Amino acid sequence: MKFIGQRNWLFNLYTLLMRLILAIVIFPYGAQKLFGWFGNGYNLLTDRFMQWSNIPNVTADLIAWIIVIAAVLLVIGFFTRIAALVLALLAAVAILVPAQGGSFMSWYSTQQGEGVEFFLLVATIAIVLCMTGAGGLRVGSLFKNPFSRSSRSSAPKPRQPAMAS
Repeated sequence: MKFIGQRNWLFNLYTLLMRLILAIVIFPYGAQKLFGWFGNGYNLLTDRFMQWSNIPNVTADLIAWIIVIAAVLLVIGFFTRIAALVLALLAAVAILVPAQGGSFMSWYSTQQGEGVEFFLLVATIAIVLCMTGAGGLRVGSLFKNPFSRSSRSSAPKPRQPAMAS
């Protein structure tokens, strides 16, 4: 599926920036849960998911692995649409968790819990990446895809003889 201006360098730059920003923002959530980086192991996304669905800790670790792998895939631009779809679904679940403290962050600690704007932004960027793909600045562009339309032979079709009347 081609979008307007997809061959444009500006489009490629925009998709690269969206991929990198989303990966940089979401990677600490998975790394915090798995490796204890970026704090004490508290992971807002997986904890909200566990709270909402009463899933065991093993499943939360699986979600953390999915987040880390999806972030790495976004950085290199490989399987971008699948990685972005997974992140959009996880963010949508985090938005729908009933233990929210409102729609916005509590800057002055006047409400319990966190807001949904972070997860709304993550879901929006991920949905845009699902629609557009990785763009031209990705690792996959270094390899020739045998299934792409451009790699098929473009031999002209034989002409049909004109019907005599």
